[in-house]
Amino acid sequence: MAAQTGRVIYFMNKINGYNLTKQWFNFCQSTDQNVKPIHTAIYMYTIYLCNSLRWKPVFQLPTSETMKVLGISNYTTYRVALEEIIRFGFIIMIEKSSNQYTANRICLVQNRSSTVLSTVSGTVLSTVSKVKQLKHKNVESDLKTGLVEIFLKVRSEVPRETLEIEAGKFMSKYPDRKIDKDINLINKWAEKIIYDKPVNQLDEFNRVAAQNAKKYGI
Repeated sequence: MAAQTGRVIYFMNKINGYNLTKQWFNFCQSTDQNVKPIHTAIYMYTIYLCNSLRWKPVFQLPTSETMKVLGISNYTTYRVALEEIIRFGFIIMIEKSSNQYTANRICLVQNRSSTVLSTVSGTVLSTVSKVKQLKHKNVESDLKTGLVEIFLKVRSEVPRETLEIEAGKFMSKYPDRKIDKDINLINKWAEKIIYDKPVNQLDEFNRVAAQNAKKYGI
């Protein structure tokens, strides 16, 4: 299924690394834009990531990890270069990261013209909107999973089922909280979880029997 807007064609179901690489270097040869090595490095890395994720339509581009892998030390330099690749028309930004420690959510444009693009509209924008809707449906599940994993680190003795219930309670009380910003609050919640370990009936029987033996000489 293809969607077209202006001179951009988006074929995510036919995407492959060869075509993406070819169109990039064709663009580099023909454009009058100031394409730098950092642009190529970042774009090639997005292709690598997308391939490793089996060509997911939308995927995360972790900022700090990408900078580390590519040897980019300055966050502003990285951010500007990524924005320029987007302006060139090779990447669509689905959701922007809040800082250098979080991930952008992006998708790759399979076919584009040499025309420099600054916006994405029409059907492609509709596709992006649908992806965002799917993302929001999954965000609660992702948040709950993250909370449970943190709870487990603090209270490893508590069963996962109990921690999942606690995660639901946390989300109900603090609907706008984020794991990366509210870790202290999450840890405190975990510490206060009340959990009474179920009594093992055999152990309890042996304990009472021992008490009776000691008390009554049985």
